[in-house]
Amino acid sequence: MVRVGDMTRTCEPKAKIRKRIGEMRLHGKPIETAKIYKGAGWAPVAEGVSGEPIRDVVVTWLRDKKVVTPRKLNSPRLIGMNNNPGVA
Repeated sequence: MVRVGDMTRTCEPKAKIRKRIGEMRLHGKPIETAKIYKGAGWAPVAEGVSGEPIRDVVVTWLRDKKVVTPRKLNSPRLIGMNNNPGVA
């Protein structure tokens, strides 16, 4: 799954396929399935993607921002993985 800033979600690795990712939120609000969201990444996740290279987007953002504050790490909340020795 592609990581997105300020997006939270749950992950249940033992669940059936298509049921593992849930409770997706952006800026604390539930993701709306009918809404279109824009994002930027270092590499496309689909064929035929076009647009401004991410390095240019980041350079513009950094020039405008001047000071970058630390961001909260948004790791998924794991479900059903208690006592699993493979999970730190």
